[in-house]
Amino acid sequence: MTVDLYTDVDRLMALQAEVLGLGLTSRERLRSLLQGRSRTRIRGNGLDIDEVRPYQWGDDPRHIDWKMTARLQKPHVKLFTEERETPMVILVDQRQDMFLGTRLMTKSYAAATLAGLFAWVATLLGEKVEMLIFDDQGITPTSAVSRAAQLPELFMPLVRYNQRLRANNDVPSNPQQLVDALAWTEQRALSNGQLVVISDFIGLDDSGWLLLERMNQRSSVIAVTVHDFLDEHWPESGQYLLCEPGNQAEFDLGNKKTNQTLQKQRQQRLQTVDDHMVRCGALSLQVNTSEPLMIQLSRHLSV
Repeated sequence: MTVDLYTDVDRLMALQAEVLGLGLTSRERLRSLLQGRSRTRIRGNGLDIDEVRPYQWGDDPRHIDWKMTARLQKPHVKLFTEERETPMVILVDQRQDMFLGTRLMTKSYAAATLAGLFAWVATLLGEKVEMLIFDDQGITPTSAVSRAAQLPELFMPLVRYNQRLRANNDVPSNPQQLVDALAWTEQRALSNGQLVVISDFIGLDDSGWLLLERMNQRSSVIAVTVHDFLDEHWPESGQYLLCEPGNQAEFDLGNKKTNQTLQKQRQQRLQTVDDHMVRCGALSLQVNTSEPLMIQLSRHLSV
């Protein structure tokens, strides 16, 4: 069985056809997948009042709702809606733990492909898009682009990160890097846009959830959890051979009871991630590596 390990710029550029085939350049259809933000919440003189909420530090005092403030005895402000361009920032995980794939593709390949897909969606809708790519050692930001001809500027650093991954890589795993990447992203002060986080979310702790919650108050957060077939279907006990081009290793999964415990833990982790995303207000999507990505996205669009 062939597993897609790496992507390249040509593959990512070819995703334009997939985006057009799925109809993702229609804002109404895009909303089914991304909660499209053709109308965004802003703190200004928009067309319609979107909501009234408690005052937060940094809100414009001119937009205080004095009637609500008097009634509740706490400052409240009005948020408005307006047609406007919505920048998209894509945070994509290329850590060593993402280099796992037991069926069609590795998690790192799926994450890179999804990042390319979202970049194409933003560009074809005429929006600016930039990427923040991180591994176990650091994070690389790209410049924002708004035209298809500029997309290779985003894709080339993403491909470099993707193609550096190896099964025998001696770079130590750094689960904390996900939280560090989110903290770095928050400092960019993205407002009234779209933040797409593509990761397996291994290593996300309470501080990470808090970061996502705070960012979702300023922007619309989409959390795409990439998981492998083994996360839901842990194999039965026995001897197994793990292979990749040029390398192989044999391992023993032990007894049946231990396996059942491991599978339950992995399934609970996925559910915990989804539950936390919902609680912090983010749109949560789960994507697996054992089924073509476009089939999965089509299914999300049909919901």
